[in-house]
Amino acid sequence: MKKIVLVLTTALLFVSLASAQITIGAKGIFTLNAGTKEAEDFQNLKNDISTVVELVGASFDSQLVVGGGGGLFVRYNMPFLSSLGIQTGLDVLANNGYKVEAAKTISEKTYSASISATYTSLELPILVTYDIGLGPVTLTLLLGPNISFPINKMKITTSSSIITDRSGTNEWNIANKAIFGITGGAAVALRLGPGSLVTDIRYINDFTPVKAGEKDSENPMDLFTRRALALSLGYQIRL
Repeated sequence: MKKIVLVLTTALLFVSLASAQITIGAKGIFTLNAGTKEAEDFQNLKNDISTVVELVGASFDSQLVVGGGGGLFVRYNMPFLSSLGIQTGLDVLANNGYKVEAAKTISEKTYSASISATYTSLELPILVTYDIGLGPVTLTLLLGPNISFPINKMKITTSSSIITDRSGTNEWNIANKAIFGITGGAAVALRLGPGSLVTDIRYINDFTPVKAGEKDSENPMDLFTRRALALSLGYQIRL
């Protein structure tokens, strides 16, 4: 009996997907770190750097990190409830990261220093979607898990106006193979030509911090947990 139920359920799923309304699209993406959480190890890194560049006691403030990229997506709207769908795709996001800056006045002259950590990732969102028709415009609500795969090394960049030879960029190995999180937001599509012009806004919230360390390090550091706002503009076509 269980086998019969399993076969019928599988068959129903395939029939549903085969008769689903399919939409494909491409988009460009603009990102801002928004609420990225600094890990304790990054605090230690700040202390070490401030000692080296002679800014002990200076307060480091977080700064905006601008990134971007692009992606492809496909959405399946179910035949039994056309407003409900599943959307997935692949996005490449460059300059994910975290940055802090500090300033200190010494002998009536202000000196500054900054530290940033950035990397590039391949994103795999798996979203449940719900469409709301508003004439020529469709509002789509999106929510689901997001899997992020770092695809290059972490770039640790330091700069100092007081000891300039301490400025530069080092590449650290990222220990995470994949980082799990959640993403959600809304998209607006306007019919234009054979398809629709679509823009969306999403918030990405990773669950675990990015870990990275120098080449021979056996204990990678927890640097930050990514939280970012992603804005996109693209074009989609229903097949």
